[in-house]
Amino acid sequence: MDLSSFSHGQIQSKLWLCERLEKYIPKNAKVLILGGWYNTLGFLLASRNRGKIGHITSIDLNYDCKAIADKICEGFMIQPNVMISNVTADANLFDCMGYDVVINCSPEHMDTNNWFNNIKPWTLTCIQTSNVISDDPVWDIKNPNPNLNTFKSKYPMHRIYEAKSKTLQYNDWGYDRYMLIGLR
Repeated sequence: MDLSSFSHGQIQSKLWLCERLEKYIPKNAKVLILGGWYNTLGFLLASRNRGKIGHITSIDLNYDCKAIADKICEGFMIQPNVMISNVTADANLFDCMGYDVVINCSPEHMDTNNWFNNIKPWTLTCIQTSNVISDDPVWDIKNPNPNLNTFKSKYPMHRIYEAKSKTLQYNDWGYDRYMLIGLR
């Protein structure tokens, strides 16, 4: 298990997403999280929005993430009212139709933007990334976003509700987190 999924920056970014996105989510929404890792975001959304969100599906390419995501989200997976499902799949090939909200907090780790093209137009979409540019395999940056304008141009929306930046600073090192919320 990679405990960096629970790092300060990861949790602060996901809480920021919840705070900003929740006001746009329609009642009984079907939410899809692409690249969900251990699905801490699904856990946070479900915890904060009981009765508002109908179902959350989180997908991640890494098969090893599913068992941990299932354990973290276990309380929301109990029958008969399963609120969260964790699935092993490729975000670039996943059928995003039928979802009211699509979230991707890791586009910088994906080789292509095919996942974005698979989202039905006019779907509420939230994308988060960072301005980290590094060849270090720890960061696994395949699709960098050096600034907010570059990020916005990669993911054109029919309507943008929010295009924000948040700085995460740690002593002598830090980075910016970018977020787009809008209608794909």
